[in-house]
Amino acid sequence: MKYSPIPTYIVNIPSRLDRRQSVEMQFQDKPEFDVTFVDAVQHPNGAIGIWQSLVKVIRMAQEAGYDKILFCEDDHIFTPDYSSEYLYSSIQEAYSKGAELLIGGVCGYGVTIPVGSNLYWVDWYWGNQFLIINKSLFQRIIEYDFSPCHTADGVLSWITNAKMTMFPFISVQKEFGYSDITATNGRKGFINGLFSGTEERIRPIHSINQMFNYNIQK
Repeated sequence: MKYSPIPTYIVNIPSRLDRRQSVEMQFQDKPEFDVTFVDAVQHPNGAIGIWQSLVKVIRMAQEAGYDKILFCEDDHIFTPDYSSEYLYSSIQEAYSKGAELLIGGVCGYGVTIPVGSNLYWVDWYWGNQFLIINKSLFQRIIEYDFSPCHTADGVLSWITNAKMTMFPFISVQKEFGYSDITATNGRKGFINGLFSGTEERIRPIHSINQMFNYNIQK
């Protein structure tokens, strides 16, 4: 089955050429994405900057009349589990079940519940590097009164209960040795450790889900 390319907005600070080049490589030879680069909003508080960048993208998506978009940060990298078939089937299943937000991979969550063979509801999550956002969520994002104590993933977790992550993850974050959000995120090995730890938490749940709900044994 042939699918339409996914409108894809990648936010990047123009001076971060290393990040721009890295993420450009990720989307080479992937016609399933219609990529637009967007200059990230720069703010002394990095969390405010990424939220304002998200709002900027959502306004562009609304103006274009899109039903859903991919919001992507410039540290995104695809995992070996990525395929266009896996992504499209996950999008179809997630939105048939009422999802407003589908996440390509998380580096933290509180509680997760299987809702599909490769879909997991989460109560909250960390990691905004690969977000499929449904238009039903657009206006809530635009209207939210974001404060300096907030984070983008915290707010998105709060304003919709209809959110799911894919597993196996198709997206993780690349470490560049610095972060435009927080100094902690720039520590060597910190982000990789978060993703690895999260994968280890969800993997046994995934195995049980596959075995007992779908009769898949690996």
